[in-house]
This record gives sequence, structure tokens and C-alpha cells, in this order.
Amino acid sequence: MIFLNQRAMKFLLIYKEKINQEQVLKKVKKKFQTGSALFCIS
Repeated sequence: MIFLNQRAMKFLLIYKEKINQEQVLKKVKKKFQTGSALFCIS
């Protein structure tokens, strides 16, 4: 039972990290898009 819980916790941590990375990537992409759009205008 403990082993299963440890694996579940590990999986949840990895899953959380993945979600955080995706959110960060989205933010960076948004910033990059607005930045390149401003660059094109100027």
C-alpha cells in the first residue's frame, strides 16, 4: 500500500511539473507573439 502511495505521489508531482511547464510555455509564447508583433509594427 505504501509503495502504491509513493508511486502515486511521484506521478502527481511529475504531472504537476508538466502542467506548470505547459503554462510557462504558453506565457512565453504569448509574450513572444506580442513582442514580435510590436517589433513588426515599429
